[in-house]
Amino acid sequence: MTEPMFAVAGPVFSIDGDRVPSLARDCVRLEIEEGVEGLRTLRLHVFATGAGAAGPPDRMIYLDGGVVDFGKQLTVSLGPDGGQRTVFDGAISAIEAVFADGQPPLVVILAEDALMRLRMTRRLRTFTDVTDADLASSVADDHGLRAEVDVDGPRYDVVQQLNQSDLAFLRERARLVQAELWADGRTLHMASRPKRSGTELTLVQANQLLSVRLCADLAHQRSEVVVTGYDASAADVIDERAQSWPRSPVAAPGPRS
Repeated sequence: MTEPMFAVAGPVFSIDGDRVPSLARDCVRLEIEEGVEGLRTLRLHVFATGAGAAGPPDRMIYLDGGVVDFGKQLTVSLGPDGGQRTVFDGAISAIEAVFADGQPPLVVILAEDALMRLRMTRRLRTFTDVTDADLASSVADDHGLRAEVDVDGPRYDVVQQLNQSDLAFLRERARLVQAELWADGRTLHMASRPKRSGTELTLVQANQLLSVRLCADLAHQRSEVVVTGYDASAADVIDERAQSWPRSPVAAPGPRS
């Protein structure tokens, strides 16, 4: 029995749990982005003309709300048959129609993961006697999400969320304890950086790596770090300063013989 030597592994799109092969057929460009601050975003460019849709002034596809619509759950998987992995799971947040001179019309579908709910909710509130793990669990519960939190940090007497979105608030808390924030389906994760396991990648130039550019910039160097605040237990002001680590002196070259 022969086995295929080559296989084409294109993206597989599902909306509200139903596979939509036409999106893979009409896909022009797919971009998925995620940073250490959380919130994975998707931008999908698809042809707006296809079978039974001739384009302007006739009907265009993906703009009638039948398949693609606001708030629907969009899932994208990549990989060969039997080895597919979900690379995006979120809700459609915006739809664009693009008409360019000499180009076929396009529909651009934008989506965000479950952290979109946190981004769209702004609050002013106060928490007492909590840890950062408590705060993450509380915010997740407010949005009907399950929380998996593994962070180290102190217990605070008072923490205030001052006219911030829930996402901005958790991003700030994560930065303070050197943690990362992300969502996986309907689960909100917050973990200290050493505790988040990541995939190791080895990139070889002229193979997986096409180009690379590395830069060290003086604009991002700091000569001193200042931390100020108030210690409620000691009823005293906090004013601590850390200067840059002194460099070892460089010996001057000796006279030539």
